[in-house]
Amino acid sequence: MKIADVRVIQADIPVDRPHKMSFTTLETMNFVFVRLETGDGLVGWGEAACLGGPTWSEESSESVAATIERYIAPWLVGREAGEIEPLARELARRVQGNPFARAAVEMALWDLNGKALGVPVYRLLGGRVRDRVPLSWSLGVFCLAHLLVAGLGMYFLACRWTGNRLAASVAGLGYAFSGFTLSCLMWPHCMASLSWMPFVVLTVERAWSEGGRFVIAAAVTGALQMLAGPPEFILITWLVVGGFWLGHCALGQLPVWASLKRFLFVILTITGLVAALLLPFLEFLKHSQRGAAYGSSEWSMPPTGWNSVVWNS
Repeated sequence: MKIADVRVIQADIPVDRPHKMSFTTLETMNFVFVRLETGDGLVGWGEAACLGGPTWSEESSESVAATIERYIAPWLVGREAGEIEPLARELARRVQGNPFARAAVEMALWDLNGKALGVPVYRLLGGRVRDRVPLSWSLGVFCLAHLLVAGLGMYFLACRWTGNRLAASVAGLGYAFSGFTLSCLMWPHCMASLSWMPFVVLTVERAWSEGGRFVIAAAVTGALQMLAGPPEFILITWLVVGGFWLGHCALGQLPVWASLKRFLFVILTITGLVAALLLPFLEFLKHSQRGAAYGSSEWSMPPTGWNSVVWNS
């Protein structure tokens, strides 16, 4: 079973939505398909997927295609396709590095041998380990559920402020489907923190004005958001809450000392609720291998980054 022909096919396949990375925005995925054909007419396929060209790895679809066409294909034609391991070792000796190009050719060799023997490739590799593999691009129910929670929270908050259900519905939809909220769907901890934000504002506002069961509700919602993780979102939430409290007091809508006591009690209760999880983490961090010089005190988002937050919202 000798290899008679080697063909390389390049394809740029568009993605469903642009994928933003730190160095580029991906509109397409770059693939290189390798087609091996034997003298008996059997065909084996392999592929290499390149993400954003050589900026993500040392290879691009163009370099993969050029390496295979110029250095691998002429040598591979006429070789025995069943000798996968000797071919792979010789290929590694002839082509240093270039793991994507070599992997695509080796994949095609395995596919060719599986078809020649009439068995799936996993049988040649020792047997199937799992029936399915989770996709990294799938959108979990967790994030979608919190998107619904975010909209409901903003609806209830706007309904309390305006007393108009239509206006509250528009506010809820606008918050849930804003660019900033939708961009957080890929980060579950950010999505969870955003979804609890309007509930925190609503319950804390009612806690300092009405007290009673709303104090407990505010403590619970605040703790849930705190445990979600992102410190930036938590800071923004409590800056908003604190601004509302100062505004109400300045306008004479709240008794200052009574509302302040309830406000501080809510904060202390939240601190106590989350301490059970945060204190063991701090103990773990103390014994970790990270030294004082591991990272700087600079924030990952520069001041100019707020422009993106505002415009995407």
